[in-house]
Amino acid sequence: MTRPGNLRACQRLLGHSKLESTVRYLGIELTQPLLQIVDAVLAGKLGGTAIQLVVSVPMLDRFQDVPVRLGAGASDAEAARLALIDRARSGPDALDPYLLLDRRDVSFPLADEEDAGVLAAAFAARADLLVTDNLGDFAAAGGTITHTSMARHSDGRARQLTRQALRSASGHRLIILHPLQVLAAMNSGTFAEVLSG
Repeated sequence: MTRPGNLRACQRLLGHSKLESTVRYLGIELTQPLLQIVDAVLAGKLGGTAIQLVVSVPMLDRFQDVPVRLGAGASDAEAARLALIDRARSGPDALDPYLLLDRRDVSFPLADEEDAGVLAAAFAARADLLVTDNLGDFAAAGGTITHTSMARHSDGRARQLTRQALRSASGHRLIILHPLQVLAAMNSGTFAEVLSG
């Protein structure tokens, strides 16, 4: 089994002094809350709770394809992909992205096929939490939506954050939160309550 430090090794391979530089190089917009969540995933703990990274093959393909289209080297993108696979395999559930996912349990009406695939992977892995900046994309799935807080952008614009709870046909519940909400729960020590509430 490989160690979570492989993503850091990829960072060193690319010659970056900061993980943030590596993620930006790969074409991902990284905010401070996202960087803190990435660090938590690498450490395998979020708010003191052991966490498992869930990533499917289509998600890995997209993760690898986008940076290459933006000019990154194919070998660098492949190294980053392998680092994500290693992280998923080294988590508490030792998940392998090459699992066949049974989508019969997931029948939420999402317009975007990639979002539907993310949701299917989360339910197939029996995930408790999906962290995304794209809360609106998953609102169409139905479920319970609770307005939680307002976030302010640096330019003063406000954004309503929500806590979404979806339940599959088999009864498994998935919570969908924005990275800022996850970070707030981590910092306040209320992560378990956010998931159970």
